[in-house]
Amino acid sequence: MQRVCSISEDRVIADFFDDVPPIEELSRKIKFLLLYQNFVVSGTQILPSNVIEVGGFHVAKAKRLPTDLKKFIEESKNGVIYISFGTILNGSSMPRRAFDAILGALKELPHRVVWKWEKEIPDNPDFIYVSKWMPQNDILAHPNVIAFFSHCGQLGTTEAVHHGVPIIGMPITADQFSNAAAIEEKGLGVQVDLNAITKELLLEKFKIILNPRFKSQVENISKMWHDRPVSAINTAIHWTEFAARYPNFTYTSPIIDIAMYQYLCLDVMLIICVLFISLLYIMKCLFIVWKKSRKSPNTKIKTS
Repeated sequence: MQRVCSISEDRVIADFFDDVPPIEELSRKIKFLLLYQNFVVSGTQILPSNVIEVGGFHVAKAKRLPTDLKKFIEESKNGVIYISFGTILNGSSMPRRAFDAILGALKELPHRVVWKWEKEIPDNPDFIYVSKWMPQNDILAHPNVIAFFSHCGQLGTTEAVHHGVPIIGMPITADQFSNAAAIEEKGLGVQVDLNAITKELLLEKFKIILNPRFKSQVENISKMWHDRPVSAINTAIHWTEFAARYPNFTYTSPIIDIAMYQYLCLDVMLIICVLFISLLYIMKCLFIVWKKSRKSPNTKIKTS
């Protein structure tokens, strides 16, 4: 599958550049891999020394919100729920049953809602602010935004963690499922299934993440996320410049040059299997010899 993807990507690159080596060849020359994750959310992993975690480097300082949106958020006495499913799930693709369940749940909550949505909401409820585009990072940074209902895309999830906003994740495809699972496992939010969503279930999930104790937990994890000796963006800059300063050195793991049978330890497993089979064979031979010795008659000595 990886090989098929690299061939497809090589064709795309060839449309714009003439002198770029194949991706498979380039991948073997990688000096550093800047990995968009952080162990606070993704968990601890065994990574080579040249794999550097830089999760959150894209999160910029929050900007001032548009006047009407700012007023809508700040006038909410009970806080605001922000909803965005990115470009993955929109009005033309969301099942009507799911949409009705979400809207029904929102109507029973005392909070205002900011919803990134490309269609008008039926009956145009005054407690919902709808727009085709939203300054997501700036919204999540506002202290009056108390929950985020999301499809769990990587960037939106990172922004919510960065600003300490609890999440209800409704994954649709690709890495969104693993993101939603990580969110729930780390205590940053909960997840729901699009195909099983109901008004009652969604109200139950909102009750969990809107609890002040849950909010406090998320804010504490967010503090851990921020507590780094160097910021994510400065870490990415440092190691990028480091690789440029020393172009004649490579830092790739030696494992990249190891044959697949060695990587999978097939040679070791083969030796172990041969030794095990040999031991069994020897034991079987000894058992046969022992069994024959038991069956042989006793030798009688005649006396004259």
